[in-house]
Amino acid sequence: EIFTFTHMRYDIMFMFCFLSCGGTLSGTGQLRSPYHPNAYPHNKVCEWVINQPQGYVVTLNFLSFDVEGGSCRFDFVEVRDGSLSSSPLLGKFCGIQIPPRLQSTQRSMYIKFKTDSSVSNHGFEAAYSSALEGCGDTLTSPSGTITSPGHPTNYPHGANCTWYISVTPGNLIRLSFESFNLEYHLNCNYDYVEVYDNGTVQTGTKIGRYCGRSVPPSITSTDNLMTLLFVSDASLATEGFSASYISINLCLNLSLSLDCSETFTSSSGTLVHPITLTTTPTIETASSRSLCRSTCRLC
Repeated sequence: EIFTFTHMRYDIMFMFCFLSCGGTLSGTGQLRSPYHPNAYPHNKVCEWVINQPQGYVVTLNFLSFDVEGGSCRFDFVEVRDGSLSSSPLLGKFCGIQIPPRLQSTQRSMYIKFKTDSSVSNHGFEAAYSSALEGCGDTLTSPSGTITSPGHPTNYPHGANCTWYISVTPGNLIRLSFESFNLEYHLNCNYDYVEVYDNGTVQTGTKIGRYCGRSVPPSITSTDNLMTLLFVSDASLATEGFSASYISINLCLNLSLSLDCSETFTSSSGTLVHPITLTTTPTIETASSRSLCRSTCRLC
């Protein structure tokens, strides 16, 4: 909505306030492009610095995103790990695809929004918050490790940590726990780890909730996204968990190492299932040949 004033001084003051953007933020809140959800102005540079207390990091979650696309040379959002424009780059974004959840490795995050003199889209809106240092991350490498805060020493009370794993589209994720020791409860109501397939805690499918000393089984996703949530309450605390993940190129594995047909001449032998995508070590009973056909169709 555009307002007009007849007095030039008020008009100038209004335009300055309405177009101003950027600033220093802390705690929890939202930031957005000027005029959002309407089209943003031309030739604008907005810079935000989000600072959190010592021992905490910054999280940034984009709620909507519509910035002129292409090579991200014209209009873009730039996010850096630190308080300066020269801090390590976390990502540079444009287009209509919502960027992944971002998290700094220190107490500050720098965000820059820049536009040129041509196309204006609807811009963006993002929510920022804080998380315990060493508690949660966005992981995009083909392999990596995840540990509870403080591991192998006791984890803190009141933790709420989320790790988002996103690998190359078309690949799967295999998550394996190396050690596991959380406060036990029959229903895992106090301290627990939850794993979600193909999305976030809000959008994914929950595979399981785990607590106690029993190491959870290896888990393989059905797509290229997986989320791990760790929650602790205000009472008992133990050494927590350590886990690792690896990206699986399903089609490459099939073409290089999985043979779905062979002629057997011996009176007895062993027929091995070509691939098992399951959260338990149980071998599926489906036909080897039909599973190979159905899996290869995914490629």
